[in-house]
Amino acid sequence: SQTIDLDDAFGDETEVKAFSLSNKKAFQEWTVVNADAGQTWAYDYGSVYMLGSSKGCDDWIITPSVHLEPGVRYLAKYKLKSAYQTYYANLDVTFGAGTTAESQSTVIASYRNLLQNGYGDYVSNQFEVSEEGDYNIGFHALYVGNSLDIKDVSVYSISTGGAVEEPILTVPARNEDVALDN
Repeated sequence: SQTIDLDDAFGDETEVKAFSLSNKKAFQEWTVVNADAGQTWAYDYGSVYMLGSSKGCDDWIITPSVHLEPGVRYLAKYKLKSAYQTYYANLDVTFGAGTTAESQSTVIASYRNLLQNGYGDYVSNQFEVSEEGDYNIGFHALYVGNSLDIKDVSVYSISTGGAVEEPILTVPARNEDVALDN
């Protein structure tokens, strides 16, 4: 089954900003919050990673800012991997207006028992902002069984290019199939 959000926009995706992890200098523009004083996010040749432990964690890696406007639907795209198929990770992807854990107020994707051997492409739920400003995307590690890697983080806007025609539900007579007409 799949849950859909009736506010989701359907249309062309336009990259608003790609966040660089191409070198250590680019990584220094990101914010690392080591809330549990244990293992934390580190740079590794074009990605960030976190080594796991046998306990949960509370660690954030937060992007530099991106300028967003109200009335526009956005989504985040990124690549994730956990080290081995038997060691899972729990992760929330958030957004908010700031680079502290407290400012990352909205969860736009949650991954529980993430088992991704090798990088996989992931996309957040669509989101929008209530006022124009600079916002950040956060990755909140809650548990990492072995390691968790993130790379190629981007924010996209969705443009519908005009009104979206809603499907019309045709109510069937007895024992007839339901048809959707566009």
